[in-house]
Amino acid sequence: MTEILFIAGTPGTGKTTLGRILSEKTGLKFIEIRELIGHNKLDVELEIDARTLSIRAGKMLRRLSSKSLVATHIAFKPRGVNVERVFVLRRDPFMVISSLRDRGYLEDKVLENAEAEFLGVVYFEMLKKFGPEKTWQINISKRSIDEAVNLLVNGINGVNINEEVDWMSTFEKDGRLDELLALFSKRLKSF
Repeated sequence: MTEILFIAGTPGTGKTTLGRILSEKTGLKFIEIRELIGHNKLDVELEIDARTLSIRAGKMLRRLSSKSLVATHIAFKPRGVNVERVFVLRRDPFMVISSLRDRGYLEDKVLENAEAEFLGVVYFEMLKKFGPEKTWQINISKRSIDEAVNLLVNGINGVNINEEVDWMSTFEKDGRLDELLALFSKRLKSF
């Protein structure tokens, strides 16, 4: 059975950057979710049901016949493919905001994605889909690209790199929680 690894996270957490470097270092084929659904535009809203995605992705990944690294923010199980491990990248929501603003995202999407990161939406969806044995999260906020890549290479090689990430506690301790919640409340007021 074809095997893959997921590198997952909300937009702005570094999936593409780290995935490409990991691919070079490990020889794994790197594939982004947009390639699996047949959409070429990078920062579009991906609207696809899980069943269709599972079928399309499974078909494409089985044809590759080599272990691959798939970047995604959507929790799905490709049909006929074994997901060996899910690495969920976690990044300080303020860093996500900065990254997505630099990419030209609309402010509402910037805040929506930062809120999803704050709440751990991608992590919990992956955890629900694949379980705690396969789903590991790592906080890349204070790591250099090289440090994050080396950590992920260790994870690919079977070393347990799972970390606890709790933005609420972190931001309460460092005094940034009120600032972040104020940003989120601006988004809610726009509805």
